[in-house]
Amino acid sequence: MPLKRALKNILIDTDLQMVTLHEIKKDSVIMNRLAQVSFSDYQKNHLANPVAKIPLSEWSKTIFTDQLEHAPLALIAAGQIKAYCFSFEDTPQKLTLGWMGAVKPNLLDQLQQQLLNWAQAKYQTLSGEFDSTDPLATRTYRKYAFNLCPVYETYLKELF
Repeated sequence: MPLKRALKNILIDTDLQMVTLHEIKKDSVIMNRLAQVSFSDYQKNHLANPVAKIPLSEWSKTIFTDQLEHAPLALIAAGQIKAYCFSFEDTPQKLTLGWMGAVKPNLLDQLQQQLLNWAQAKYQTLSGEFDSTDPLATRTYRKYAFNLCPVYETYLKELF
């Protein structure tokens, strides 16, 4: 969808600190906390097809590898992650939203709007990777009225 179509006026809570990957790299405690929270959320959203047990270091490599260094990544208050939204550049001028989480949906709204405001200077198009098993991802997909796209379904085989 055109990025400009996704911009909305949302009040930003001034008690929250917005951080980028560049800033998080300077604080190993917050970086590890974000990795733990995002992995826990990912596991909760994939109960029907459980996530393999992997070390946190491997998960960290996966989530931080393509994350845009200076894009808003998380909202923090009192050292706690209140919302996060990974983003990456799918193709030039196309910002893609990835894994996300929040203690309250409105906090994710605030973070995503900060991310979209930041992205205006470089990106024209917004896309996303949304798991239907993730309530916040589904909510984001509906909130921004993305154009219809192919849906991929995973089927499971029961092992006895």
